[in-house]
Amino acid sequence: MASQSSIHRSNKSERALLVVDFQNDYFPGGLWTLCGMDAAADNAARILAAARASGDLIVHIRHEFTTNDAPFFKPESSGAQIHPKVQNLKDEYVVVKRYTNSYRETNLKDILDGHGIRQVVICGAMSQNCMDLLVLSC
Repeated sequence: MASQSSIHRSNKSERALLVVDFQNDYFPGGLWTLCGMDAAADNAARILAAARASGDLIVHIRHEFTTNDAPFFKPESSGAQIHPKVQNLKDEYVVVKRYTNSYRETNLKDILDGHGIRQVVICGAMSQNCMDLLVLSC
């Protein structure tokens, strides 16, 4: 994960892209497969490419449960890792959350505030759950 001071963006945009829960367990062959994830990841990859080209701050958010008896996103498992279609670059943030709310007990707010972010664009999985909570928490 990149440190706040190590992020160098070519354009000091006040916009951030939050890429949420595009994790291997949600894709075919994973432990909690969701319908349409390949197409969603293709769309997210296009959004991600545009945000990178614009110099926007990129924050990837992934969920990882704390115990191995979790149904999916088990600690340090390949299923909990970010899917290759939207893989983070080494200078992009990765926030690991333990709850559905991406702000709860994470440094997400500090990252956004530290970069003067005033606008967020959000793409991700589980729009009826994690995405709703993230949007409401903004």
